[in-house]
Order: sequence, then C-alpha cells, then structure tokens
Amino acid sequence: MNSLIGLNKRVIRVTKRILTGFIDFKKVERTWINSISLNSPQTEITGHVLVVKNQKYAQIARICIASFLHYHPISHVVIHCDSATFRSMKRNFKFGIHSSRVRIVCDQEDGKSWQDLKLQLILSLNGTPDFVMDADLKWNGPLGELKGVTFFVKETPFNSDKIYEALFEKLGIISRSNEFMKNTSFFSWNGITYTQEDVRYLKNLLSQIYQESKNLNVFPEERASLIRISEQLALSLFIKDTEATYLKVSDTQFDGSFVESSYFGATGTKFGKFGITSRKF
Repeated sequence: MNSLIGLNKRVIRVTKRILTGFIDFKKVERTWINSISLNSPQTEITGHVLVVKNQKYAQIARICIASFLHYHPISHVVIHCDSATFRSMKRNFKFGIHSSRVRIVCDQEDGKSWQDLKLQLILSLNGTPDFVMDADLKWNGPLGELKGVTFFVKETPFNSDKIYEALFEKLGIISRSNEFMKNTSFFSWNGITYTQEDVRYLKNLLSQIYQESKNLNVFPEERASLIRISEQLALSLFIKDTEATYLKVSDTQFDGSFVESSYFGATGTKFGKFGITSRKF
C-alpha cells in the first residue's frame, strides 16, 4: 500500500512538472510572437531551416523560428520541407507567426538522406550572407556579427576518438586527424564564395564518408553514428581549422546562452518538456 502511495505521489510530481513547463513555455512563446526584443539588431538577415523526414520537427521548428524572429524583427526564415513534412509545417505555422516573415517551401527530394539534403542546402547558400540553423535551436538573444565561415561551436579533435582515425585511413587523409570536429547546428558562408570545383569536392567527400563508414569494421552503433554526422564530418574536413569561426565559444545541451540546442536528433529531448532549459523563463 505504501509503495502504491509513493508511486502515485511521483506520478503527480512528474505530471505537475510537465504541465508547469508546458504552460510556462506557452507564455514565453506568446511573448516571442506578440513582441520584439528591445536589443534587436536593425539588419535584415535570412535564416534557413531544413525540416524533412520526421513530422515531430514541425513543432520543434516553431520554437526555433518564433524565438529567432523575436530577437531579429526585420529578418526572415525559409523552411525547406519534403512531402513528409510540408503539410504539418503549414498547420503548425497557420496561426501566430506572421506569414510575411516565414516562407514554407516543399523543395526537398524524398529519396535522399537528410544529411545529403542539409549539405545541398548549405551549398545552395555559397557566397551569400544567409545561414542554416537546426530546427532544435532556441534563441535567447540576438545574433552577433559574423567574422567568416561560421559553425555553431568547435568540438573535440578527431584524434581523440580512434574511430575517426580508422575512417581517415580509409579516406587517405590520416594527416587531418589533428584537426577539430565542427558543429553544424548553425552554419554560414558569410558571403564567402567557393568555386564549383570546391563544391564538387565537398559533395564527393560526403559520398566517400558515407560509403567508407558503412564498410568500417566497427560496432553497428559506431557505424550508425558516423553516418548520422556524415555531413558534419565533410564540412569539418572541408573548412580548415584556420579558416573557421564559431558562433559559440562553448556549448552544452540546454545551457541557457543566447542560442541553445535541445539536440533533439541525438537525444530525443526537446524544449518545453519539464520546462527544460537552464535559462529562466
């Protein structure tokens, strides 16, 4: 009997946390939509968000875009969908967010992997100041001035994990092992133009990484992890450490900084559940 009472109390606590977090987050979302930040930059920029394969990203992307537009009131966002996500995106953005600032397009091929589609989207912005941001970000402040080709954050050196050295040996680039992985939750060329030869090289590099990852003699979960981050690997290798700049100096999940990530793709966790974020609402 006591164990049943204890279980009921835990269920009530968890339910209360979920409900409180949800209500608090809805209040914040209304603030994002109905007001603009007093610290907003007065420059017009365009962000691009890729939402394909998984309809769950439709609601997640709403948080990303509503918070971004709150802090960037004269900017715009283009959401790139495939046939699996287009209708759910249209439904989720039917009310609240001004349609004049958000454009939803169904322009992504159904048969390609999201990694391939993300790289293609990034390459389509070559030479422009536009940027790509992941749908599972949340903005708590304005974007600062970008200094060059910009990634989200610098991660660990490749030589800190033997699996990268094994892959690089297959690719014939073992000398690159001392360079760093670069996070592509945010990416901008910042107006820098790369040649068509560079573009072809990057596309080919992604294909090679994908094929060699499938053939590596490693555990299945390690192989799946390499394939999941194949576009990130390709861009990290293409842009040398000396050419890269970063949006954030450091990053952890739900860190409450001016832009934070729930890392939904890797963890399945999203903003709003239990009110999760290190930043106070």
